[in-house]
Amino acid sequence: MAEIICTSSAKENVKVSTLSALFDELSQLQDEFTKIEFGDDEDTISVITEPIELEGVYLGPFEIKLQLNKLSELYKDSPYYLIALDPCPAATSEDVTHPHVSNEKVCEGDGHTAITAALEQGRLTDFFTMVKSILNTYNPDSPYVSIYDWESTACYDCGYVVSGEDCCYCYRCERDFCSECSTYCHDCDETICMGCAGKCEVCDEPICSSCIQECAECGKYVCQRCICEDLCLDCEQLIKDNENEEQNKEDNQKSSETEKTEGESIPSNSQIQPNSMGEAPVLQR
Repeated sequence: MAEIICTSSAKENVKVSTLSALFDELSQLQDEFTKIEFGDDEDTISVITEPIELEGVYLGPFEIKLQLNKLSELYKDSPYYLIALDPCPAATSEDVTHPHVSNEKVCEGDGHTAITAALEQGRLTDFFTMVKSILNTYNPDSPYVSIYDWESTACYDCGYVVSGEDCCYCYRCERDFCSECSTYCHDCDETICMGCAGKCEVCDEPICSSCIQECAECGKYVCQRCICEDLCLDCEQLIKDNENEEQNKEDNQKSSETEKTEGESIPSNSQIQPNSMGEAPVLQR
């Protein structure tokens, strides 16, 4: 079989092992990987890793797929992919399936030179072993997403990343929010985001659309605590004040009429005579 030529960034042709030599290398992979697959239609060699777990976070097994027909472009583009077989991506990005893997491309870091050399020389066992080592190692200085923020969630409103414990789920729009961008319904205590929250026009407390009611008198939208028999508390108080005012007017009018009636029953020109007036005097002897 023909040799594979890799074109370097310096425009130099670098000879690598023949395809027959590459396949001879495969026998050594059996000791390191339990499953090896060949894709004749794509000229690929794949190995399956054991499930990866970093800092207690399960990431699942990965398929490391090497495309032999892309080795000639080794210095232009990576000829291999890392495919998550049981994807557990970062909560903030579905494209990041590992702290060092994004869009099925691995960040090789300091291992880039060694990985490239292994591919140039046809050392497949070394290549797959080094990539597997990257998957099993966490470098806190260069992750796409920190493993400590893996299960965190980005607030739908402001984008702030919060832990699962501090995340607030709005049952109305079915999205996640931080505590600053969420609140709770004053009536049912359900968590809602600011966008889904209304406000009672009487007490100014937040309220969800399921609990809000309209006053039949003034049309204000109020919570259940601020409405009674289809009337908001403001209208109810106003009606009571008007009723009391009318009652006071009636009481005052009745009182005035009573005083007038009592005043007319007594003649104004009547005179009160002293005792014994009109009686004949009695002479004493």
